[in-house]
Amino acid sequence: MEIIFTEIFNMSVTASILIIAVILLRLILKNAPKCTRYILWLLVALRLVIPFTFESPISLVPNAQAINSTSNSSTSYVSSVVNSEGFQTMQSAVSLPDEVSIITILTYFWIIGVAAMLIYMLFSYLHLHLKLRESVVIKDNILICDRISSPFVFGIIRPRIYLPSALSDEEKTYVIAHEQAHIKHYDNILKPFGYLIMSIHFFNPLCWIAFRLFTKDIELACDERVIKNYDIQNKKGYSTALLSCSIERNFLSACPFSFGESGLKQRIKSVLGYKKQTVRIVILSFAVCILTAMSFMTNPITSALEIYSDNQESAIDNLKKLSFNFAEPPTTAPATEPTTKPTEPQKVDKKAEEILEIGRAHV
Repeated sequence: MEIIFTEIFNMSVTASILIIAVILLRLILKNAPKCTRYILWLLVALRLVIPFTFESPISLVPNAQAINSTSNSSTSYVSSVVNSEGFQTMQSAVSLPDEVSIITILTYFWIIGVAAMLIYMLFSYLHLHLKLRESVVIKDNILICDRISSPFVFGIIRPRIYLPSALSDEEKTYVIAHEQAHIKHYDNILKPFGYLIMSIHFFNPLCWIAFRLFTKDIELACDERVIKNYDIQNKKGYSTALLSCSIERNFLSACPFSFGESGLKQRIKSVLGYKKQTVRIVILSFAVCILTAMSFMTNPITSALEIYSDNQESAIDNLKKLSFNFAEPPTTAPATEPTTKPTEPQKVDKKAEEILEIGRAHV
């Protein structure tokens, strides 16, 4: 699990750069189609869930890891001593395992946090499901419920549109068009998916901000799809429906989008001031999306020198983790070679030997 956590942490740090870039682009591309923001947030989601990517010469992502996944929970060092003869020798490495390493603590904290977020998500769905048991079908997948105050789409595989009973017929027309646009573009799946991603990266505050902005931008994009062919009178009717269904929903809710969620002021302003974008703006907006993907969805090209440096650092780290077992130096000094060579027997002259032999015979 520690390896999984370190990988997710590094992915989250890398994706944070893209999140900051998207937040800035939202301010720059105010007049661009709202689907542009939709695409940018999808890039963020992919960056947060895909553990691999390609390399690009225009990548703006630093080529570094925040946490080394090969880090160990124990500390080892090799001690050196000086023997009696002054020679430095290596003794056995001493391993100092930590009772609980920092990575281990963070991993357990991450597991508990993810579990809490998923439990909250499950509780929200079950709580809403109990409210909707008394709904009445009026047409196809459209139901009316007295226990809700704002319309929304609920369900992933078989989504249904739930309407409060207090809506007028005109308001129902606008609301149903809005919710059907959500279903058509699979927004009822994307919000739970976005919440799930935020749950995995809950330790990153930028992911919370991204989820909040994502829910706003996806509503703005849905409004734009619905009213793109409306005249001014229908735009006013649509804005009135937004006001009548307005609620202040907790942005942590994993439940599907509500028609009158928060951010109404910006949505009404966008609806009433909507103008069809020119082809030039549309092309420029999608070009920005492509450039953003190439710059922040890829990693920089690793040069041969950097690969060599990384391999060297990895080798050093691996050596530090090994336990070397060297034999202890002998307590007695080894026998030294004689400083002088033994004297060779002196060669006796052959003639002198013969003379000595004759003398011994006469004696």
